[in-house]
Amino acid sequence: MSNSLRSICLAWAMCVACAAGLIGCDDRDNRTDATTAPTIGERVDRGLDKAGDTLNKAADRAGDVVAPAVDEAADRARQAGTAIKDETKELAANLAGDVYDVLGDVTEDAVTANELDDLVENFASADAKRIGEVRENQFPQLNAEIDSFRSAWRSKYGKDFKIEDDRAVFNFVTVKGDANDANRATVTFPARAGMPQVLVPVVREKNAWRIDVPDTLTAQKLADDLVSGMKPINAGQQPLPDDVMEAYRSSAQGTMAAVMGQSRSR
Repeated sequence: MSNSLRSICLAWAMCVACAAGLIGCDDRDNRTDATTAPTIGERVDRGLDKAGDTLNKAADRAGDVVAPAVDEAADRARQAGTAIKDETKELAANLAGDVYDVLGDVTEDAVTANELDDLVENFASADAKRIGEVRENQFPQLNAEIDSFRSAWRSKYGKDFKIEDDRAVFNFVTVKGDANDANRATVTFPARAGMPQVLVPVVREKNAWRIDVPDTLTAQKLADDLVSGMKPINAGQQPLPDDVMEAYRSSAQGTMAAVMGQSRSR
């Protein structure tokens, strides 16, 4: 074999061996050195880093969506609370006049002889039914104290006990409507002039407001408490106020204390 032919055969054999991976090739541009190739661990770490970046970006985007939603929900809650308060105030303003009427009627009945039965008719229907009918002259001691009280009133003010302007008399009380039930409200008589605070729940039945008295109230207890409230006045131990309007208010608050089963004095 000639030298030229031998050289050609040797070159061809080396090309085949290189292609088969049996020997290394000097073409470094087409291979990766083992010292610079990424290991499996490095590739995993880079994959985890990328996944972490993706999750962080997703969380940020979620936060951008959730945070405004939370703020919006909080704003709606605040607005709802304000609406309820406004509704309660409006309800109170609308019903106050009618509630004053029943308070005035009860106060006058309490200091009028033989009108305890009329007073009880101003109670919620269930309470009035439970207490039952009050007979005329059933409570003579109460009638006697009422006569003495009305006489003292005429001597002091030169006129009979009669509430002519319910709004003027009861402008010192607060009437708070129930935001959940338009047929219920609470009247608050504030502590004043030696008298404790009195809370009077009222309920609207057939378009008329009635007082929701305690279930323990009886006609006898009501009569006894009214007598206890008038006795000190009739005996001069608690003189009537100089101002007649203040006298009406004190009488009303004392009556409501008796109606709700409370003591007139602190």
